Amino acid sequence: MNRKQHFRPHVQGESLENKINQLGDEVFEALLPSMVTFAASVFIWMIYLGFLPVSLLSAVFMTILLVVFSVRAFVKIRKLNRQIKNHRKGLDGERYVGTKLERLSSNSTFVFHDVVCGKFNIDHVIISTKGIFTIDTKNRALPDRDYNKADFIFKDGELIDSTGVLQSDLMHKIESQGRWLEGKINEWTKKRYPVYRVGIMIGAYVNNINKDFSKYWIINDGAFAGFFDKEREKFPLNDVLRIADSLQRFIEKPIA
Repeated sequence: MNRKQHFRPHVQGESLENKINQLGDEVFEALLPSMVTFAASVFIWMIYLGFLPVSLLSAVFMTILLVVFSVRAFVKIRKLNRQIKNHRKGLDGERYVGTKLERLSSNSTFVFHDVVCGKFNIDHVIISTKGIFTIDTKNRALPDRDYNKADFIFKDGELIDSTGVLQSDLMHKIESQGRWLEGKINEWTKKRYPVYRVGIMIGAYVNNINKDFSKYWIINDGAFAGFFDKEREKFPLNDVLRIADSLQRFIEKPIA
């Protein structure tokens, strides 16, 4: 008899947590050759020192292999540890923002986390009568700056950090997320709904020069709830329920 399969949505930061676990496996894989050659080197040196006959050349060769594998492992593990640290910082940011967004949930506001869309994921999605939002969170280390100087400047659809570097990759990511969701909603409902592209820069001061929030919300974590509360009702509840249900079905995954 077939048993009914149960499903669950992704939780906050689930994709990043999976990446961290994967990187942890890679750390072990990087260590494995050094561990094996270390054991072999000890064994051969013990033999050379009198337990069993063996040539000095064999012992030296295994020691050289040990050094080579150890240096390689050190370099790779150092790189993997940096990636793990960055992912953990991103995971903390997603969970922090996700907890704040959950407070907005209601009978007309539905919050989703870690929506996987092929090669990328959307940290959070809100489907509401006040609007539809894709949200990308950034938990970056912010450099010291002068008082009242912005960490980021948003102007004419472009984002620039405090050092003057154009954040084109981030804006492309935010735009792609919004465009992807607009396409999926059109596929599900045969209607076109605009999607707000949101970038939440945790702890940052973002200066929106044009004061334009018609498409992009590039703001900090403390501002989103206030902006959301001020939005007027835009979509009928029935449409919101249909879109939320379609997204739920898209992201649900089996419970093992």
